Amino acid sequence: MNEREIKRWSRNQWIAALLMVGSVRLAILWFSPDRLDLDPDNYRRLGRIWSETGTFGELLPPSSQRSATDAADSEDGTSPTTSPSASPGNLPAEQQVASSADRATEVLAREVRGEIQGVRPTAYRPPLYPAVLAGLDCFGWLNRTGIATVNWLAGVGSVLLLAWLANRLHGGRTAWLATALLTFDPLSALYSTQAMTETVATFWVMAATVLVLKAHQRSQWGWAIAAGITLGLGSLTRPPILVWAAGLLAWEVGYWLAARHGWRRRPVPSEPRSSEAENRDLTWNGEEISPVEACRTDRLAVRLVGISLGLVLVIAPWGLRNLWLLGEFRVTTTHGGYTLFLANNSSFYHSLRTAADPRDWEASAPDFQAQLRAAYPDRVEQGSDELVRDRAWSQAAWASIRSDWPGFARGIGTRLSWFWALSPNLEDNGRGRAVTLAVAFYYGAVFSLVCFSLWTVRRWGYAWRALGILVLVLTALHSLYWSNPRMRTPISPWLCWTAAACLSLTGRRD
Repeated sequence: MNEREIKRWSRNQWIAALLMVGSVRLAILWFSPDRLDLDPDNYRRLGRIWSETGTFGELLPPSSQRSATDAADSEDGTSPTTSPSASPGNLPAEQQVASSADRATEVLAREVRGEIQGVRPTAYRPPLYPAVLAGLDCFGWLNRTGIATVNWLAGVGSVLLLAWLANRLHGGRTAWLATALLTFDPLSALYSTQAMTETVATFWVMAATVLVLKAHQRSQWGWAIAAGITLGLGSLTRPPILVWAAGLLAWEVGYWLAARHGWRRRPVPSEPRSSEAENRDLTWNGEEISPVEACRTDRLAVRLVGISLGLVLVIAPWGLRNLWLLGEFRVTTTHGGYTLFLANNSSFYHSLRTAADPRDWEASAPDFQAQLRAAYPDRVEQGSDELVRDRAWSQAAWASIRSDWPGFARGIGTRLSWFWALSPNLEDNGRGRAVTLAVAFYYGAVFSLVCFSLWTVRRWGYAWRALGILVLVLTALHSLYWSNPRMRTPISPWLCWTAAACLSLTGRRD
């Protein structure tokens, strides 16, 4: 496909897309009001505590005798009887919604307005989404409407940014299909109806992709710093985005080395070009820039330093806060040890060998709870205790891996199958099976189109490859850490874009 043949959206088409995406996502939120009361990861509670006490932390009841594992259950939003985070892709049943909402409201009222002994700082969850919810609470908007508004804006923004990228590279038809696929994406739609980070994280991913693309093509300090800031905000929403940021910087260096040393075929100005569109990268406004120009050393330095500077400006305060209050400079969270141990323990490995369906295994399993207590038997009473507990659980996880390499290898395959599952694990009833089949049909079609496009489409731009790095990062991380389909939500735009690209075929691979 030649550059001149790409037909992009008109202003009226952009307005139509905005109306379609906005109305569909609003309808999803409108017909799921009870789900907005759910607080499976305790973000609402953290936001309320932050706004009421001025501290991002957990409350200390006056006569609490909770163990370390009880504290982890509370921070995870799970309990010994209900463990939604431990069931791969588990979705709350309809009859559980009202009771979960009532329980969350009761906990907030009792802990924030009632018996408060004190607040201990926490880094168990990333801080940005609780900060947004705390801001809503300051204005009295920490309710269904406030949460729905934040998630609606992030969801619509993500779809429109994807539409812009697909429209610039592959044209209007591809952009329409990509827009429709992401608008109706089951995972994206589902988690936009809860106080969870998936929707906001996806928005930061798409915003960062656009800004990284602009920085790559223009190599101006402003765009590079803006890209780094956006990556930092995404990292404070979902820590794996920080790994993606490192991957993008490494890729920039690799891109430069490949062009400088001839590892990557690149045209030089004197060489004939069979297709200008194949030999140039599109910039923000449709102008062109030679890849040779993009790989100049001075331009690379601007991108690397600018992105790194913006990233440090955002995440350094979080690390310094943790150094001051918890005793360690940490720019991620203290949740990694638990998720690593959750995915790598003898109880889980045993279920992989003996259970008919390993998805039935839950974190509430008595033998796993015993392992948690054995690894860290103390109570978490101050911020530094979180760091000790996180290291203890991480060390216990690595000990489990070293003692059972076959179980670890089997676990990698299981976690990857859960991460890329066609459908989450729903309840075994008529409605649950119907939803499972519908979601599986959707993702089966999308994955088929993705494979077809990867085989047939030759023209992939810089932005698509940047998102592809995130696909590799999340796949690798969740082969080691706990996994379920929910955790691939931030890469839904890449899947939808790749699936839609089959409408812009440029021939098969050489």
